[in-house]
Amino acid sequence: MSSVDLNIIERGLKGQEWTAEKGPITAGDLAKISEQRTNNSSALNALPTPFARFFVVKEAFRRALEEVKNPKKNAGDAYNRLVSDTLDVFELLYNLTFHEGRWDDTRKIVIREWELATDLKNLKNQVPILGSAVENYFTSDLKASGNRLFFVVLIDNGRDYLLATSSPFTGFVTPPDLDKKVDHRGNGTTSFMGKRYQQMPSLVRKSGGTYFRDIRLFGARDKDFKNYMFYLVDNSPLGDEMKELRDYIKQIQITDPDINKNWQPQFKPIISENSNELFVNGLPVGKDSGLSTVNFFNDTLIKLPFRLSKDYYQPMAYVGADDNRDYDFMLPISHEALSLIEGDFQCVCKVTNAKVIVTLKYKGKEYTKDYYVDSDNFGSRGRIVNLQRENISFNLAVFPNILSPNRNENNYFKVMAVINDATAEYRPVSINNMEMSFFFKNDDSRFEAIETIDRDNTHAKFGVRPAVVRSEQNDEREIDAGSKFYEIFNSQFDAISLRFTLDSGTCEGVLLPNWKRAQRTQDSYTYAVDLGTTNTYISCSKLGRDNEPEQLNMGEPMVAFLHDFKRSSQHSLVSVIENAIAPKCRKNFNTEFVPALIDGSIYRFPIRTALCVKKGDRSKPSLFDNCNIAFFYEKSIGLGNQSILTDIKWEDSHEKELRLFIRELLLIIKTDVLQKNGLLANTKLIWFRPLSFKGTIKDTYTTIWQEEAKNLLNIGSPQIDCVSESEAPYYYFSKKNSFNSVDAVSIVDIGGGSSDFIYFADGKPQIANSVHFGCDVLWGNGFSGFDNDRVNGIYERFVETVHLGDHTDELEQLNIKMCSDREVSTKDIINFWLSNDNRCEITKKLKEAYKPLFLYHFASIVYFMAKMYKAKNLACPRSVLFCGNGSRYIDGLLSSDKATIKELVATIFKNIYGDIKDIQVILPDSRKECTCYGGLYRNSDVEVPDEFNFQGVSDKVYENVEQLKADFPSISRDLLNTFVSFNKLYATLLRILISKGELDNPVDESEIINLISSGLQDSLEKNFKTQVIQKLKDSEVYHDSVFFLPIIDNVLELTKI
Repeated sequence: MSSVDLNIIERGLKGQEWTAEKGPITAGDLAKISEQRTNNSSALNALPTPFARFFVVKEAFRRALEEVKNPKKNAGDAYNRLVSDTLDVFELLYNLTFHEGRWDDTRKIVIREWELATDLKNLKNQVPILGSAVENYFTSDLKASGNRLFFVVLIDNGRDYLLATSSPFTGFVTPPDLDKKVDHRGNGTTSFMGKRYQQMPSLVRKSGGTYFRDIRLFGARDKDFKNYMFYLVDNSPLGDEMKELRDYIKQIQITDPDINKNWQPQFKPIISENSNELFVNGLPVGKDSGLSTVNFFNDTLIKLPFRLSKDYYQPMAYVGADDNRDYDFMLPISHEALSLIEGDFQCVCKVTNAKVIVTLKYKGKEYTKDYYVDSDNFGSRGRIVNLQRENISFNLAVFPNILSPNRNENNYFKVMAVINDATAEYRPVSINNMEMSFFFKNDDSRFEAIETIDRDNTHAKFGVRPAVVRSEQNDEREIDAGSKFYEIFNSQFDAISLRFTLDSGTCEGVLLPNWKRAQRTQDSYTYAVDLGTTNTYISCSKLGRDNEPEQLNMGEPMVAFLHDFKRSSQHSLVSVIENAIAPKCRKNFNTEFVPALIDGSIYRFPIRTALCVKKGDRSKPSLFDNCNIAFFYEKSIGLGNQSILTDIKWEDSHEKELRLFIRELLLIIKTDVLQKNGLLANTKLIWFRPLSFKGTIKDTYTTIWQEEAKNLLNIGSPQIDCVSESEAPYYYFSKKNSFNSVDAVSIVDIGGGSSDFIYFADGKPQIANSVHFGCDVLWGNGFSGFDNDRVNGIYERFVETVHLGDHTDELEQLNIKMCSDREVSTKDIINFWLSNDNRCEITKKLKEAYKPLFLYHFASIVYFMAKMYKAKNLACPRSVLFCGNGSRYIDGLLSSDKATIKELVATIFKNIYGDIKDIQVILPDSRKECTCYGGLYRNSDVEVPDEFNFQGVSDKVYENVEQLKADFPSISRDLLNTFVSFNKLYATLLRILISKGELDNPVDESEIINLISSGLQDSLEKNFKTQVIQKLKDSEVYHDSVFFLPIIDNVLELTKI
């Protein structure tokens, strides 16, 4: 210390210097040293020395010893208080670790020093009389070791309180201000002599009672502390100056059964601010480092308004509680305890009417804490925090919920927490008032905190990413609850500590996950993923078996929700789990996270290729933090801060979102492999690409699949295969022996954004072609440059009349919301209607009004295919297989009679080829699935078909746009003649439908033919300029066909008939 007023006799403390409350000490003050304080400080005989206090405390221990030997010799309260206060200093320091574990950051004990050599000069300058007295008496009277004194100081909220000074006679002495006075005029209340100390907070002993306020002599103290003090005086080389302290403790030891001479110490030295050990004249003052110092319990016990899932979290053992209870308590284990506990432990909870008693059983010992509903946390009493009474709905979920036996593969976990505050007047609690921290068990089987690592830090081996708040409760924005996400990378976690800041105060609790663990086997699986424009499908098969492939279905949850659930034979497992979530929290989980499981019913593949994203800045998409697969899309309403992306496959601007979509799919696959006890590193992966994927976009997909699979599945590029999505179905149906003839087979894959064609001869692919003319052109707005344009005739016709229930029905509310939201396209709205046809009967309406449109779309695809095969001198196909979800409009909306479809196809091929043999037309039940199934049966050494960009009139191949531009006049003339022939053929096809009674309403054939025949040249030339010349460089290849440029315009016009 720079300057210390050594007057331990007088009172007061200012800053870091002890000075008298009355100001500097005078000669008159020194003359009053021997003043008697009678009943308040007892008849304490002062000595003619500035260190009278030291001798008075020494005398107090002598008198206390006399009373121990002869109880008739009463030492008096004043002396007993001095002894008690001195012992309080020792006990406070001994239990310092214990106390600091319970104090917040505003309270601590510090040890400061005063050295004769350096600090006497300052004292003499400030208080000359006292300085001279100290100089005269320090060496002769005090005989402090090293001419140094230690000061024990309590700092609380920035205020310093001197508790004691080291003493060579008794270890410590307390200042007179800490002496007590009794108000005899009132109710006998005891208070401190010094005004400053009257503001000092109560310091509660570990064993109960309050330091420096009550009298507790040595025999009545805590067992561990008594053994510690006896060990000190019995094993330290103490001189005669400490005789009174030593003899007092040893005398009590004689008859005290708590004191064991063989007690082994577990304490560490206490270090001063000057980095010196607290050592008082041969007495090493330390702090307990044994388990008894551990703050095992939090001050609060959190009561959840539901039972914990015993499958996924370790509950406490209950004594005296009803087995049918509808609540559980979180473990009230402190961070300090977690860091020290080694191996297994158990928490037992005894519930009584008045309190809850929690017992921690660890290494053969038991540690207990009582919790009360109404408690001020005074002493060892804990407080029960009932979240239901606090109007808080809370839940969390962990994905995935299973561990690989290979620790390196446990490299990604996401934890989602959701909070709803139902307080009506105001909401003191938000998702920002909840924090989580995570621990893993190290090699010593101890819990170790997992450090938070910023995303920019790429060097950390493992950690927790900073928490991200995705949603905040806001009724006006239709957000019922707040949500927060934590991402743990390259490490599993074995404990979660939660901290809530509620209106009633802060509370903490611990959760211990019960991980599902995959067994180590050699079983290996292949997964095929068909990521389409509109829908995505996943199938799998076990390596070494020649069984029918299966779609990805799970029998067990892949998410560990906090709440318990009871399985039911009457209800699906998914609905049981979801319905057990608090209603105000349910939507966050359903829309911002993965489903509880892929059950093959409520959640099943194929799913819509759609992402749920948080509105606002989308420059940094992050899985679950602001972006996730929209499994709920077209089934329920999302939150008010969400929007849906459905065009992630083709848009270059959505590359980051595409990566996250694939990442989530792979995480689901990873979980499925582990649930099957599969060997993750042996997994094989097949993904599919449309033929129109060329150049940069193909490279982008390849990079994403390989990088994400390497990180999540621990597999390399040799285990990842890319197959044309149009080629794959052939191998599945060939395996099933579905083709009448394999001489010539055409696969027509109609997707949402494109249609692909592959021609097989004798089982070998010959040519392949892809055009951007899929099913979605029926529901879109042609070549409009505005994503939110709404000129589609189907939309305009039905938007006011299609309803999915009354205004209270959730699907109808979703319908209204989508139709009123200008960010939602007509394509998405009509697809939504089709997905919920059982509610709105849109299929029936479309059949009644739009069969000529569907015929035109279908005829365009088949006619283009026939012309292309003829141009390449290929034989007329004997089998034509339509696949892809987009092809469902053929038998779903055009005609359900397969004979009619077969006649339409045959008529078109006959128009191109002349005489033909019987053509088999296959419209399988598994339109989307067959692509994945076929990918599982394709041999890796199969030849790749030649890709042929057919422009609709000849077999000429154009290497770039420049060549196409140069030849466009002749192409245009030939195409216009082709369209004349096609329109005549379409009229024939329309009459076939009419003759078969397929049209519910009469149509004006001539009006339709005039509509599709007029303006063809203008449409072709305009769209060639806007869609080809203006969008592509001359050196680029046009991977499409100009044949469909006027066809797309006609489709839009036909929606308006």
